[in-house]
Amino acid sequence: MQLADSGWLSIRRTAMSLTVLALAGCATFSSDGGFASVEQTTRDRLGKDLAWPKTEAEQQTVAERVNELAAKPLSVDDAVQIALLNNKGLQASYFDLGISESNLVQAGRLPNPHFSMTRTSLVEDGVRHTTIEQALTVNVIALLTMPQTLKVERRRFEQA
Repeated sequence: MQLADSGWLSIRRTAMSLTVLALAGCATFSSDGGFASVEQTTRDRLGKDLAWPKTEAEQQTVAERVNELAAKPLSVDDAVQIALLNNKGLQASYFDLGISESNLVQAGRLPNPHFSMTRTSLVEDGVRHTTIEQALTVNVIALLTMPQTLKVERRRFEQA
């Protein structure tokens, strides 16, 4: 009895380890759609702040900052900062960045398997014959092309 219990324990540990390893490889979304890396790069290279206001309160804060900068004599640095904070096209590109990130995450996910089940009954000479068929299918082509798809989507995300 002790030997059987340790065998099941070993199987359970192995299954848990494999599950953890599989989940560790899953791609996940960042909380900000990839904006933090763009913001950090901008801060490092230009010494300027970016803002991606999504709520009215955030939009109000950005508007106040822009008004504060515009109220004093405008320097080149202030003009660049205003352009980075107030450019609607740039704001829209942050949404594109989030879409690119979602495409990257989707490319790294396994395709969902499809399960189907059919039950048929046939009465022949007073005898009922029942057949049950089950099928589990997986998109093998998607599995085989996943590494290449990930490379393409990673490049698109980096370009966005």
